[in-house]
Amino acid sequence: MLNLSRCDIRDRGAKAIQILIERSSLRDLNLHWNKITSKGACYLAEALKNTVTLKMLDLAWNSMGSGMEGKIGSILGEALQLDVLLHLDISYNKFSKKDCLDLGDKLKEN
Repeated sequence: MLNLSRCDIRDRGAKAIQILIERSSLRDLNLHWNKITSKGACYLAEALKNTVTLKMLDLAWNSMGSGMEGKIGSILGEALQLDVLLHLDISYNKFSKKDCLDLGDKLKEN
């Protein structure tokens, strides 16, 4: 388990986390309260597309819905097409209604 919650990671740190996810076999990753916006969420989404070990992901209390309204839900949804993920927390992220609907549609397919 890697808990980096409340570390003020922001988007720049999310890029580093992308590399970490791609090069490790993390099972649990906690990134809540880190001021990660949609830009950082895109970095994380890219890494999530190929992970096969991650079981728990907490991205709550960030700002992932800000900056790319109407697009980030689909981007995250595509990345989260993992059969291995058991717990996902994306609460309190400023997602638009469209983001939520797109993400929900993608997660239904999971």
